[in-house]
Amino acid sequence: LRELRSGYSFILHNVLQARLEEKCGLSAAQAADAIDFFHENGEIVRLGDRADRKNIVVLKPAWLTKSMSALINARSNWTRNGILLPNSFPQIWPKQTAGTHELLIGILERFEIVLRLMPPRGQRYHPILATLPIAQGGAEKAAKVLTLSHPDAA
Repeated sequence: LRELRSGYSFILHNVLQARLEEKCGLSAAQAADAIDFFHENGEIVRLGDRADRKNIVVLKPAWLTKSMSALINARSNWTRNGILLPNSFPQIWPKQTAGTHELLIGILERFEIVLRLMPPRGQRYHPILATLPIAQGGAEKAAKVLTLSHPDAA
């Protein structure tokens, strides 16, 4: 893990398993058990279940915590009424690539910290709603935004 962590914050589950098999001489079952062990002991964060080999494995749990914290702490500066636009991602996560921004949003969606809204008419981007408590009156504003964003809303 130390070698992988020096170059990556996250990796695909099947790639990690293959590297453990190759570098440590483990069978597929042993490598899967090792990943389970590392996950259960907080050394890594496996997002999803063991059966899905295309799941992401976070090799540096502190990186994930720091990334989530950056969104929560920057929220008031880069959101309007709890709505986060994709063009604010570089300000929230300045050291990450656009692909990593999308990965982080996907992880935050999985934990139900954010929710993608319907794109405004004529736009391709999906605004993001922070589901955590938002500044004063934010819950009511968020409910209004969700109602207005729903395709069935009048």
